Amino acid sequence: GQYQILDMFCGKGRLCRAVPMRHCNLYTGVDCNEPAIVEARNVNAHYRFELLDATIHRWKAHCILLWTAVSMLNDDDILPFLQSLDAQWIIIGEICGRDWRTPGSVQHPAIYNRDWHEYPDLLAQAGYALSHAEAQPHVHYSTPAWNGMRDTGIHTFVFRRDNDWQFYKEARVR
Repeated sequence: GQYQILDMFCGKGRLCRAVPMRHCNLYTGVDCNEPAIVEARNVNAHYRFELLDATIHRWKAHCILLWTAVSMLNDDDILPFLQSLDAQWIIIGEICGRDWRTPGSVQHPAIYNRDWHEYPDLLAQAGYALSHAEAQPHVHYSTPAWNGMRDTGIHTFVFRRDNDWQFYKEARVR
């Protein structure tokens, strides 16, 4: 289906509150973590939350939010995932820097943080152009006990569909 605002890997739905209550029908959060979806529904009853449907191979929305989500995708999987998105706008929020990468364990998944400049290159390969970027300090990781003296800025990237790229792609198919 076509979503207006699709929050992929929404967890407990904390970003839904950025959408005013009068527009809550525009927001849909999806995640593969069923307990998180149940909690999101309980805490944010006016917003829609769905369990991620692994059979969907093309995600379509006006705007797709990927907030601290793409760092869960390894280097082989990120580009195919980004190419599976069909949106006018994609918003990514991540702590950037490859020095944040962790191999993972039984209790915690592997984390594949990337340097900030990698995101515009990856999204360009998926047909999106960078519209805006900024970095703000991340409140949770701002102390040396957490950050180990690494950059803790959360980088926000806003990408828009690059219509010239889309035209080129469609012309090659013909």
